[in-house]
Amino acid sequence: MKESELYPSVEEFIKNKYNCFKTWREVGIERIGYADVFGVCHKNSEKTEIETICVEVKTRKRSTSAEFGQAKGYSVFSHKVYFASLDEFNDEDVEIAKYLGIGLISITKENSSFVCHESLEPLTSIPIPKLLDLILERRKILACQSCKVIQKRSYTKTIHDLDKIPAWNRNEVKKGKDLLIDSKDKREFYCNMCARARLNLN
Repeated sequence: MKESELYPSVEEFIKNKYNCFKTWREVGIERIGYADVFGVCHKNSEKTEIETICVEVKTRKRSTSAEFGQAKGYSVFSHKVYFASLDEFNDEDVEIAKYLGIGLISITKENSSFVCHESLEPLTSIPIPKLLDLILERRKILACQSCKVIQKRSYTKTIHDLDKIPAWNRNEVKKGKDLLIDSKDKREFYCNMCARARLNLN
């Protein structure tokens, strides 16, 4: 079977465990690597801090050190990293995973569905900021300049300062879009509520 057949179950697992507000499959950076499953969740009730979760999925584990190491590599752009497989994990697997700080997800087939169980919880890593920012920006996960809330965004984009925003962009904000100012000298993002306040829109 293809490992991609396991992605939906793994995606559902991290979505439920971490209350992810957004998940994707095959997320990464060219020449660095792509995680099979990737999720983003809020760390506080104000939604001003986030945590990212990556999972490397294999149907069968063949080379524990190499495959666990591949999963560990995703910590350069993720806070928590898992390795998931249909195979059971033995004591040696758990020892190696603990040493690397990665989590383990055991996948079993129950009737016609795949079910995920956490065998080991991962430690929290500190990603490289510029790599994490690149991943988030590509997925339009942005923090508002004013209220600091981080969320998946749908925005209207302009190169003009707030006092020179064109009518088209203002209308898009009125319709509910967020606002991204992205010029050679400036990059600012405002959620719809803050953009409306800055532009004096009712």
